[in-house]
Amino acid sequence: MKIAILRKKYTFHGGAESFSGSFIEKLADDGHEIHIFAIKWKAAGVHKNIHFHRIPAVTFNSFLRDLTFALSSYYILKKQRKSFDIIQTHDKTLYQDIYRAGDGCHIEWLRQRWKRIGLSGKISIMLNPYHWLILSLERSIFNGRRFEKVIAISELVKKNITDNYKVSPSDIEVIYNGVDTVKFHPENREKYRSEIRRKHGLADNDFVVLFMGSGFERKGVGYLLQAVEAMDEPVAVLVVGKGSEKKFRKISTSRCNASRQREPSPSFPKRGNTPLHPSQEGNNFPLWKRGIKGDFQFRQNILFCGPQKDNYKYYAAADIFVFPTIYEPFGNVHLEALASGLPVITTANSGAAEIIKDDVQGFVIREPEDFRAIAEKIRIFVNDRSRLSSMSENARQSAEEFTFERHIGKIKELYEKVVDERSNK
Repeated sequence: MKIAILRKKYTFHGGAESFSGSFIEKLADDGHEIHIFAIKWKAAGVHKNIHFHRIPAVTFNSFLRDLTFALSSYYILKKQRKSFDIIQTHDKTLYQDIYRAGDGCHIEWLRQRWKRIGLSGKISIMLNPYHWLILSLERSIFNGRRFEKVIAISELVKKNITDNYKVSPSDIEVIYNGVDTVKFHPENREKYRSEIRRKHGLADNDFVVLFMGSGFERKGVGYLLQAVEAMDEPVAVLVVGKGSEKKFRKISTSRCNASRQREPSPSFPKRGNTPLHPSQEGNNFPLWKRGIKGDFQFRQNILFCGPQKDNYKYYAAADIFVFPTIYEPFGNVHLEALASGLPVITTANSGAAEIIKDDVQGFVIREPEDFRAIAEKIRIFVNDRSRLSSMSENARQSAEEFTFERHIGKIKELYEKVVDERSNK
């Protein structure tokens, strides 16, 4: 087939971008002729079956970038309609056969965020033209039926679409993402576990919690930090990804071990003259909202590692993966963690919660704000290593059902279905 793919940027930075790149290259490996329509791309080592076409866009800011990309791609692809069997988009554009809702529903993300912010945050959302643009594009795509089929990457996304827009469930195909089960594998522990732990000053017997993802607010870093700060058991947390570190930056230089003094920092909020630990303060102690200033020190060992190209090594260094997201359409990191043999703690606000059974591959927390529930689940793994081992095996087994080969097979079936339905009209 001759396939056109619309993507603002064709790069390998971030979970969604990396997944899209791998997906496209596998289609090319299978002999399909792929044409990428993008604003920019990284062309090093490009496959012979992949061809690039620049979409003119004004990139001065995100509003103009997304608006001009949507308009330019509409006119360009409409003119070239007969040149392609399939036109698929990975962004909010106006002319396509298949719309892949990889970002979920913007209206649902705003709804989840709205519930968790104060008046100033709500005003900021209302006055931000970018949100209005994305909502307008989303409404035009769904209510204007600018597609033949929609790919939802989870049942959560499918429900978000049908709840908010005039789209029939029969027009939506749920196709879960795939994972490279060779790259992400429990055997990596033998190769990289000690290397990464030494790099960050961690001992072999430290219990290590991993967070991986860019966009710390949406993906719940603050809730994870509240959870571990509420624990008496010593743990270390590796935060890998790009985000607003400065809100959490003042990190304790002391190491997590069984012998260290476990006294609350004098920088914690006080009731009278008594400093409070976050577990006493409850939901009124949002670290990421109050900010961390001056001499604040975490009681636990929190390490911000920044984005890491070799992210598979960090899964190998960890004991469990925690992702208390506010809203996540699916989250490839869940599959990467499972494939690496890590039990996963996530929230019901993630599409990946659909593939995680409580006390089998991990745990699903109802709301990300429930940091005590998150702490309780982490504590289970800290105190019961046999349970940790059992769930680790279950995690790997479940990930083997979500290979790239399976994912590509589902995509090809959808392509053939769309082409057949078009030819029969």
